[in-house]
Amino acid sequence: MIARILVALGFTIASVGLTVFGMGTSMSVPDQDLENLGLYLMIGGTVAGVIGIFWYRADEKKHGA
Repeated sequence: MIARILVALGFTIASVGLTVFGMGTSMSVPDQDLENLGLYLMIGGTVAGVIGIFWYRADEKKHGA
């Protein structure tokens, strides 16, 4: 169950990070804080999503065997 939540929230957070990063870079004077926050969200969300995928696959393999 936690693996599914990690996947769902992780990739959602990564996409929000991409939006925040875009907002930070599209201003007439780029906002470094928004760019950094966007990068942190993208990296953290992707890592959480990938961990969730592997955790879910391992759980399914354990219960399927």
